[in-house]
Amino acid sequence: MKTEFFDGRLTSNLAYFDLERTQYFNNNGFPLSASFPFKGHSNGVELDVQGQVYDGLSLIGTYAYTNTEILEDKEDPTNVGNRLPYAPVHQGSLWLKYDVNYGMFKGLSFGAGVYTAGKRFGDTANSYSDDAYARLDLMAGYKKKLGDMTLSTQLNINNVNDAEYYNLRRRRNNLPAEPLTVMGSIKLEY
Repeated sequence: MKTEFFDGRLTSNLAYFDLERTQYFNNNGFPLSASFPFKGHSNGVELDVQGQVYDGLSLIGTYAYTNTEILEDKEDPTNVGNRLPYAPVHQGSLWLKYDVNYGMFKGLSFGAGVYTAGKRFGDTANSYSDDAYARLDLMAGYKKKLGDMTLSTQLNINNVNDAEYYNLRRRRNNLPAEPLTVMGSIKLEY
């Protein structure tokens, strides 16, 4: 379902999903034979809102509620009824950006965003999990016309609060997310 607010300056999408899948890999990433599949079910809603809420101020917001369940696990039937791994119940983000469109600071932009996710289990047995976390990101940029060229600079500071979380979490191989990270860029378009 899609809708618009404020004469089309703000749009939103709402989606419901109900999925069932068969997977042929176990928790360690090793292939399973076709006679021992793993079946899971997930359903929930996703909402995103984006647009210009005020002159120069834009926002992007997302939220997802995901209910999951293991329907069949021939490798370990005691896992039936557990949550699927790597899927938090709640996750969302909110990003605000302001672009200065007038005066001596025209071309300057800055923004802040937060991404949050709830607890995620790391295996089908639901024997361990990551904690919920929230990550804060900041940015500042400047864009200026130089004749026929455009100069753009940007500074991003990701994970300002140095939140500890994992992009992938397994018993034997973990992929921690990046800690506090600062990145800059300069671009000249001609």
